[in-house]
Amino acid sequence: MVVWSANIFLLIAYLVQIMRFFPSLSSRSLDSKSQRAWFGTRKIKHHVGLFRRHIVPFLAYNRIMDETDGDSRYLIDIHNGWETYIIGNLLQKNRKADNHTLISYGAEGFRRTDWTIRLYVVNNTLVSDYGPNTVFLFARAGPSTAEVMNNIFSGPGKLTADEDGGRFWNFTTNLKVDGNPGFRSIAEYDYRVTSAAGGAIDKGTTPGNLDNVSLLPTGQYLHPLKSAPRSILGSSIDTGAYEFGDAPRVIK
Repeated sequence: MVVWSANIFLLIAYLVQIMRFFPSLSSRSLDSKSQRAWFGTRKIKHHVGLFRRHIVPFLAYNRIMDETDGDSRYLIDIHNGWETYIIGNLLQKNRKADNHTLISYGAEGFRRTDWTIRLYVVNNTLVSDYGPNTVFLFARAGPSTAEVMNNIFSGPGKLTADEDGGRFWNFTTNLKVDGNPGFRSIAEYDYRVTSAAGGAIDKGTTPGNLDNVSLLPTGQYLHPLKSAPRSILGSSIDTGAYEFGDAPRVIK
């Protein structure tokens, strides 16, 4: 797997393979975040796998994709589940992938009762080329909160796994389509929305704050390894990782 990162912060997490560069995955108490990272293709178990037990992952404005050759299991794997923020990312799963799940949370169980078990998935664009067996989100039953807001889910399959029961998921103003919801070019992984994306434009809900952490996306990934500011245009925020009319002009 090839990983490019524009910023290297203090690492407090393990990734599953040795990488050329490491994105930041650090504690919120250090005010550090994983931003503007590009997770490319090669054979790897998970693109982002977090193992340490005492951090608060904040994954924002990254490009995490199998593209054409990748066969990862999960795109994001939060093994034991704790307070996790996934905001403004681009995720794509290949049909060759070893697992049908894009984001896995707590698959190995919640091992301590004193953890804050909360998951926030806000304004991401998730694309699956895997097929009808795709599961976009898996979480072991037990989180006190699993907020899923303003995301675009593109591709056939289920939003959540049957075995998690779906009792703790809270979905707000997301867009789920089996095909292209109005992206510029799925073939080129250009997930900026066009005027054809009527189901996404101005259809989101403005996220609030939680424990002094803002859930509002203020950036957009610019390939490679950059970001651009994001503003709300129109009557409401758009769903997905890009704002129509405010997305970066060039992504190469």
